Amino acid sequence: MDSYFGGNRRLTGSGRGARLKYEDIDPSVLERVNTKVTDQPVELERDSTKLGYLQPVAGSDAAKVGAGLFTKPRA
Repeated sequence: MDSYFGGNRRLTGSGRGARLKYEDIDPSVLERVNTKVTDQPVELERDSTKLGYLQPVAGSDAAKVGAGLFTKPRA
């Protein structure tokens, strides 16, 4: 619910780990509410001196929907 998946080619799967008998499962098995899925990776702020460090870059699609590590952006 309320999620943003960017650059993730496999949303669902089964198996015993990343490389052990992993099988893709059709993502339609997930109930996705207010979820955006895109092929493009989420661009993050990498300047550690900025308040938005490791948050989606301001103005990006991810930032517009409120995606990020924290529930509220720091001012």
